[in-house]
Amino acid sequence: IYFHSTSLLLLTLTLRARSASLPGVLPRPSIWAEPGPVIPRGQPVTIVCQGPAGVEIFHLEKEGRRSYQCVRNPLPETQARFLIPTASEDAARLYRHIYYKGVSWSEHSQQLHLEVTGRWQGPGSSGWT
Repeated sequence: IYFHSTSLLLLTLTLRARSASLPGVLPRPSIWAEPGPVIPRGQPVTIVCQGPAGVEIFHLEKEGRRSYQCVRNPLPETQARFLIPTASEDAARLYRHIYYKGVSWSEHSQQLHLEVTGRWQGPGSSGWT
């Protein structure tokens, strides 16, 4: 049993290493917020999506909306920048992105949790901070 478990683990690690270097297997993209993931209400924030050189399309997904924003990449850029000019309660969500290169889509990035701080008073709302 010990030999079998070790062999299975070794096979799994070998296959993962090979698939990461195979042509056509795209690296996982990165996502972050500038100036950071915690933004005061009303301030601008930019969500930055990064992939390898040659990305054709960057697709940003927002929690609650399958399709949020797509950008075609006309230049050999490795990043797309999505500006939220005024952070509000609607911007306080989870975001992730994928990109298209060659003939396939990448896997999803890690999730970015954007938090908006400050007080919001809406109709029938007690507000939140």
